Amino acid sequence: MQLSYFYPTSPQLKNIVRFFIIWESEFQYYLPQQIIPSLETGFGFTLSGKLLVDYGNSLLETPTFGTRNITKLSRRVFISNNFYNFSVRLAPNGLSKFCKENIQNAYQNNFINIENLFPVSKINILVEKLRNAKNKQEQAYFLENFLVNNLLSDRNQIVDYSINRILLSKGNLRVSDLVKEIGISERQFLRIFSSNTGLGTKEFCKLVRVRNLLAILNNPTKSNLTTRMLDAGYFDQSHGSKEFKQALGFLPKEYQIKNQNNLSDFYNY
Repeated sequence: MQLSYFYPTSPQLKNIVRFFIIWESEFQYYLPQQIIPSLETGFGFTLSGKLLVDYGNSLLETPTFGTRNITKLSRRVFISNNFYNFSVRLAPNGLSKFCKENIQNAYQNNFINIENLFPVSKINILVEKLRNAKNKQEQAYFLENFLVNNLLSDRNQIVDYSINRILLSKGNLRVSDLVKEIGISERQFLRIFSSNTGLGTKEFCKLVRVRNLLAILNNPTKSNLTTRMLDAGYFDQSHGSKEFKQALGFLPKEYQIKNQNNLSDFYNY
């Protein structure tokens, strides 16, 4: 499988779009690694072939043009032969910068059709441009223009601020403290946050801590596991081990010994 990356040039998409990614393969391929859960979301266009996600007992075919998210549990993916997919990866609340309908469903593990998020007429025009583009760079240009033209004017700054504060706190910021800073009720804040990210604050903070620990485990160090847990935002090793296993399917110690090659984070390069 070949992967190609492109980065937006428009200042309007700064801190919203992380990158564009093209997956392509002439042959049928079962990605040997599980894709790591991510805070980011996105959507993509499968211009040929099929993309399926392994849910244990069955393979779920994703929409030809739809969301591409893995936010809670690591998953394996399967692609058919003659596969070509063009996708965009967005910041944690990036999709809410472009549309407001069905956002909560779009951020979950269930993939939804992009026509539920944008007008069908606009999607049809974009797909035609992607299919007829001269090269990959031109495809990236068309998708970037589409995103710029669909940016909403009433983008929520409360969620941007909250996400930055949670990341700085390593996933250990109390909602009661955050709402005091912002100046709104806790109930109102929780509604706004989940509607823009698709995750509750507890789920979001948990994923921040898991990904912090994963990044630390990937860097060689002489520090012991307990110290690494503290650096990732956990108060004790038991708590960290439990959350890590829930998200990835095995303990941090197991990951260090033998499972690093079984995971892929290509969505987040």
